[in-house]
Amino acid sequence: MIRKINIKDVASFNASDHIMDDLGRVNFIFGANGSGKTTISRVLSHPDNYPSCDITWENGQVQKCNVYNSDFVDSTFADVSGMPGIFTLGQSESDVYEQINQTQTLIVETKKAQNTAIIALQGEDGTEGKKKELAMTIRQYTDRIWQQKQKYDSSAIRAGLEGFLNSRERFRDEVIRQYNENKHDLMTYAQLEEKASTIFEKKASVISLICEPDFSRISSLNRSPILEKKIIGKEDVDIGALIKKLGNSDWVKSGMKYLDSSSGTCPFCQRELDDTFRMRLEEYFDESYLAALQEIDSLINEYKDGSQRLIQQLNAIAQQDIQFIENAELQTRIAELSGVFDENLRLLEHKRSNASVPVELLDFMPYSDLIIKVIRDANDKIARHNEIVANIGAERKKLTAQIWRFITDEIKNEIVNYLLQKKKLEDEISDINKTIDRCSKKSEVLKRELEQLQGTLTSVIPTKDTINHQLEEFGFTGFRLALGADEHSYSIVRENNTPVKKTLSEGERNFVTFLYFYSMLNGSLDSSGAVYPQVIIIDDPVSSMDSDVLFIVATLIRRLIWDMSKPGTSIQQLFVSTHNLYFHKEVTYNRNWPKGMAKSTKYWITRKTHSYSDIVPYEKNPVKSTYEALWEEVRRAHENPAVAEQTSLQNTMRRILEHYFTFYGDISFQNLPMQLKTEDASIARALLSWVNDGSHSSFDDFSYTPPMSDGIQRYLNIFALIFDSTGHKAHYNMMMKINEEETENGQTENAQP
Repeated sequence: MIRKINIKDVASFNASDHIMDDLGRVNFIFGANGSGKTTISRVLSHPDNYPSCDITWENGQVQKCNVYNSDFVDSTFADVSGMPGIFTLGQSESDVYEQINQTQTLIVETKKAQNTAIIALQGEDGTEGKKKELAMTIRQYTDRIWQQKQKYDSSAIRAGLEGFLNSRERFRDEVIRQYNENKHDLMTYAQLEEKASTIFEKKASVISLICEPDFSRISSLNRSPILEKKIIGKEDVDIGALIKKLGNSDWVKSGMKYLDSSSGTCPFCQRELDDTFRMRLEEYFDESYLAALQEIDSLINEYKDGSQRLIQQLNAIAQQDIQFIENAELQTRIAELSGVFDENLRLLEHKRSNASVPVELLDFMPYSDLIIKVIRDANDKIARHNEIVANIGAERKKLTAQIWRFITDEIKNEIVNYLLQKKKLEDEISDINKTIDRCSKKSEVLKRELEQLQGTLTSVIPTKDTINHQLEEFGFTGFRLALGADEHSYSIVRENNTPVKKTLSEGERNFVTFLYFYSMLNGSLDSSGAVYPQVIIIDDPVSSMDSDVLFIVATLIRRLIWDMSKPGTSIQQLFVSTHNLYFHKEVTYNRNWPKGMAKSTKYWITRKTHSYSDIVPYEKNPVKSTYEALWEEVRRAHENPAVAEQTSLQNTMRRILEHYFTFYGDISFQNLPMQLKTEDASIARALLSWVNDGSHSSFDDFSYTPPMSDGIQRYLNIFALIFDSTGHKAHYNMMMKINEEETENGQTENAQP
């Protein structure tokens, strides 16, 4: 069954979508000639010829479309002496029929099992089922895996994911592949980031190692023996004992510089000094003492120069801002070391001023060791960097693999769950597909068996006889079908067996072709006679037929609608299109349709505006003629005569009678009263007395009949009696929406036409 049709960019339909959606089992299309009805039938007949159009089938199950349109008529009558025979089942032994019935039942059951599997696979509309469940699972986990990528969008390791950054699906697939295949050692994020900063650097180059500062010399100065030595003068000089006793050697030495400016007076006690005092002092502070002081001065100068050079060297390293060094820590250690050096210089100055006092400098090694460690750590990184740069291609490949290993390890639980759920659903889908394939193969085997069984029973003769009987029954006696020379085809001949060739009228040609098409629906053009599920499309079947045939064709199509309601029917869906208002009203009359069929009926109008066609859907039948409006007034009067206006009702009934019997009744107005009983004839004459003779339009006249004493109900009864007595009761019942059973049993029932 077709769910949706999209007609676009073909014939009079422009490139916009023209959609027939939510189609019913029965679909009526009404529109003027040239409005696009035949185009729709052609698209359904040969969809491959119209790639711009689209047909959506229920559950994706494409079924055969049998199309009656002008193309079918032309192709059927291309050779009236060799029309393909229609094979149908004939009579044979009951056991063969039993086998056929059993095989057909198995085909139906197998098809049902296949459809059940298809629904489980993809739902009734092709968008649900296990396929959707799998698609949703893949989408959900694809999004989760993509979030892992987004975590590192601003990270140095992002470069290792290049090639998969612009597609969720490609990234997901690569994650799964890496999870299954990547065996590299797992590294920390910090390690990866450090390597990435070098390996993925576009201009990576060799970096010189940092020169370590030499603390050996200043370390030896820090341990100089002079620092521990008490530097004093000669003790064997006469004043030496006193200086030693007082322990003021440094004080005395510092005061000697004032002797030259004291004019022979002691700078300490202000007494007159004898000429030997200076000599004794100078003898006390002899050359060994002076040499020791000179050694202290040299130590101070060398320590100052050495410490400054070291601090300058370290500051220069810090100012280079080398990427591999912990610069903040280095600067902290330099500041600490500089403070120690400053304090040691202060202690050295103190030693110089107080030479007799031993001094111990601060140990700077804990600080220098930390600095050396920072530099050596940086050099280790630089060495690894230089090694990587020397082999950048292989290192990039290795790092990329390590990054993927890290990424997959972080979400390994998500990956495991994804693979388990995906595998489970894929296995279920595989099992369903196997069921579908198994049912499909079984159906093919059963169909071949059915064709073999039917081949022993089928014949083209029953169809020929049926069509000939219908032609005779409907008054077409000037021609008939005959078997072709091969006895498997038909030819159209006159009563004397002369081929008709091109002597049939258009109406005769169309009618016999319609009967041929109608018979095809219950048979096949091959010898199997098999009938498979089908969609029927009937386009303008009464374009050139007279009014009698119009009703016949409408009745046959309504019979198809009844057939659709029967169990095991091959007719899955019906499309009927026409431009003929009267045919449309006849064929869409649903008073006696099977239960529920009216609810599954859809209506469409094709219109052509500014040279372009369009399709408009309607919930209810949109075609309502003036003729039906007149009947609606009669129905209202019949339901409630008390509220009817007599004069208006008389005119309405006369207009209906004039229209119907002028065009369809085949009885002159003058003779209508003669069809009635004597007592009713006079009232019938009254109904007809004001009809305009020779009128061919029932809806442009104006007439008036004086009120009659018999009343509204009398008019209604005679009106009904006219149709009954003239053999047109079925039309009266149809227009009055009365079932035949109502008139007999007083209740409404479904009745087959």
